[in-house]
Amino acid sequence: MNSAARQRGHSHQIAWALQDRPDLLTGGGADAPAPCVLRLVDLLTDAGSRTIVRPACPRAFQLAQRLRQLGLSPAQSRSTALFQLATELPAVVLARILGIHIAVAVAWRRASAGDWAQYSGEVSRRLNQTNSPPNPRK
Repeated sequence: MNSAARQRGHSHQIAWALQDRPDLLTGGGADAPAPCVLRLVDLLTDAGSRTIVRPACPRAFQLAQRLRQLGLSPAQSRSTALFQLATELPAVVLARILGIHIAVAVAWRRASAGDWAQYSGEVSRRLNQTNSPPNPRK
């Protein structure tokens, strides 16, 4: 708490804010009454806390509205960016960076064709079927 409370009195601000609004630690931090609360959330998540959630960008909704006005789909763009990441990064790294479960990262990697093992196996099976001698029983 001392690292987040850089000035005298900040530790009291953090305590009061969290007493009034415990949701500040589970994603509601964008509405934090003082920046020291956000510093505490950052320090806790960086330390590996799995129950503390960084807040979403408070202006994300406004940005999404503006993009829609321009004819762009934020959800589609986000999905495209995530799939591109999944093709370029190992599942372990993807899970760690995005804060998702490793099973989800593996599924994304496979769905985005970043896992070539399944593809090469399928190609090999097709080649074996076309190069095999004809079946006399048919």
